[in-house]
Amino acid sequence: MTTQVVNHPLKVVHLTIMALSQHSPTSAIVAQVRQHDPASVASDLWAFYPPLPGRNAEAMLRSVNCGYRELSQKRDPLDSRVLLPLVRQLRAYRPDVMHCHFVRANIYGRLAAKLAGVPVVINTLRGVDDYLVEPALSSRAVRFVERLTLPLVSRYVTVSEAVRRNAIATLRIRPEQIVTVMNAVDLGPFAGPQPQDRAQTRRAMDLDEDAIVLASIGELRPLKNHQLAIRLIGELQRRVKQPVQLVIAGEGDDRDALIALAAELGLQRSVRITGLLKDIPRLLRAVDVSVLFSLSEGLPRAIMESMACGLPCVVSDNGGNPEAVIDGETGFVRPLAAPNDIVHALQQLIEQPALRRKLGDSGRAVAFTRFSPARLATEYEALYRALLRERDHLGERPTPPSPAASGASQVGAAPKSSSVHA
Repeated sequence: MTTQVVNHPLKVVHLTIMALSQHSPTSAIVAQVRQHDPASVASDLWAFYPPLPGRNAEAMLRSVNCGYRELSQKRDPLDSRVLLPLVRQLRAYRPDVMHCHFVRANIYGRLAAKLAGVPVVINTLRGVDDYLVEPALSSRAVRFVERLTLPLVSRYVTVSEAVRRNAIATLRIRPEQIVTVMNAVDLGPFAGPQPQDRAQTRRAMDLDEDAIVLASIGELRPLKNHQLAIRLIGELQRRVKQPVQLVIAGEGDDRDALIALAAELGLQRSVRITGLLKDIPRLLRAVDVSVLFSLSEGLPRAIMESMACGLPCVVSDNGGNPEAVIDGETGFVRPLAAPNDIVHALQQLIEQPALRRKLGDSGRAVAFTRFSPARLATEYEALYRALLRERDHLGERPTPPSPAASGASQVGAAPKSSSVHA
C-alpha cells in the first residue's frame, strides 16, 4: 500500500470548549503555538462556545499565527447537533491531527475525527478528578462512553504523572497509550527585569505595604480549597508578629461563601477576593508567597507562574502539585491532613526573608527550564510526527474525503497499540 507523505506544514486543530475563559487551556495552547515554526506546524483553535463578552479570541490567536473558529454549540453538554457540523468542517479543512482538550471536546472530537478521516487524534487530560472519579450518574455515563470509544484515540496525553496514573486506573487506558507532556506557561512576562509596581499594585488592592501577602489563585470552587487558606490566615496572625494578608484571585460560584467565611472569622480586613484578574503577573510581583491547597490538581498554571515570578510556593500534596514544587528547594509540599505542618511551613517563610528569596530564586530557575513553551512545542511536534509515521507504517492512514463526499468516510482500524481492555 502506498502511504501518504505530509509535504505541507502539519495541520493541527485544537478543539476546546471556550477560548479565553479563565480555566480554558487556551493559555497553554497559545504558549505552544507561539513556539511552532508556521512552516512546520499550522495551528487552528476551534471552540464550541464564543468567549466571554469583551474578549477577542480571534485577534489574540491570529497574533500568534493560530486560526480560530467558533462552532456555536448549545450550552447543553449532550447537544449532539454539533457533531455533524464539526465533521463537515473537518472534511473541508483536512487536518493531520485533531488535538482535543477537556471532556466534551475529547468525546465529540474523537467521534467527529473518525467520521471525517482525520489521521491522528490526541486527547489531553488535565485533571485527576471531576468525571474521572465522581459517583454521579452523569460522570459514570461519561466514563462509560470514554472507555467505549478509547480505540478512536491515537494517544492520550496527560499534563502530569499524577493524572496519568489516575487515568490508567480509572479509564483503563493501557500504559503504552498514554504519555505525559508536562504543561508550560508563557514565561515572557517573567523574563528580564521586573517592573517595580509592587507598592502601586498593593495600594490598588487595598493591601498593607508592610504585610506579608499570600496569594491563592484559581477558580472559586470547593476543589481549589480556598477556604483552608482563609482559615490559616487567622492561625498565622496568632503565631507571627508581622501582619499577614491573603489575596484570592479567581471567579466562580464559591465567591459569596468565601466572603462569608472571612467575615465569620473576623478576617474581612485580611482577605481580598478579587475576582478574575487579567494581569496575574502584576499580582504575583506584589505578593510574597503563593499557596494552593487544592483537593486535586493536574499541573497548576498558578504555581508554574508563581515559580517563574520567583515566589516560594506552599502546596498540598495532591495531584501534580508535588511534580511542580520541589519540597524544600522551591517551596513546601504538605498533606492537607496535617494543617499544623502547613502553618509551620508558612510561618518559616513569613519570618525568614532569606528563605523566601532562596526558595523563590530556585523556583524561578526551575520554571524557566521545566515549564518552557519551547520544550512543550518540541515535545508535541515530535509526538504528532511520530503518530503520523506510526499510522503510515501500519498502512492505516486514510486519505481525508473531499468536502463534497457524502456519508461517513471509511477509515482504517485503530493501531494495534491503541487497543484497550474495556
